[in-house]
Amino acid sequence: FGMSWHVTWMMSFMNPAVGVERGVLNWMGSDTFVVDATTLLGALFAVIATLTTGVCMCNLRYLYDDCRDLTYAITRIWKEASDYLKGCTRSALRFQIETRIDALQDVASKVQDHIAGAWWETFDIGSFGRTRLLLNTFQAAALEIKPTFYVVKSCVVSETFQGEHNLFVETLGDKVNSLRVSTTELMWFCLEASR
Repeated sequence: FGMSWHVTWMMSFMNPAVGVERGVLNWMGSDTFVVDATTLLGALFAVIATLTTGVCMCNLRYLYDDCRDLTYAITRIWKEASDYLKGCTRSALRFQIETRIDALQDVASKVQDHIAGAWWETFDIGSFGRTRLLLNTFQAAALEIKPTFYVVKSCVVSETFQGEHNLFVETLGDKVNSLRVSTTELMWFCLEASR
């Protein structure tokens, strides 16, 4: 693209034998006009195709689904970790939880990529710009939990279920579950409010 503009505009302009085209009819038949018209029509078709086809090509359309996936991943990790720690023996579930916590980074990267790309589609103007800003705020707040998940991962993997584990679970198990349910509901509510 840049090379065609350089060759078309500058090389002809700099060449004293060719110079600048004079007259409307000469200019419309020139290479310069053909390159300009092709570039403008190509850009126009690209914008129209992006906005009108049934294929989901805009980053903005993916944002809500990505944030929903992020919310689901976070709430699932909390549920599985609390259920696992309420148990009485070690199991392979601890490795699944560890894998889910590690995979959270991939989900977060996908969300952040689409948020960054959606800025060019909205320039943070109008209702779509507002939606992008709200979802960006939501994902940033949701991802503040990532350092906590490293502690959760360490606890889940290293828990031996010995000592006073059962007494601890009997004392706090229901309160932890109630807190988890409430925060899960709040997280889904905040996501819907960001829509």
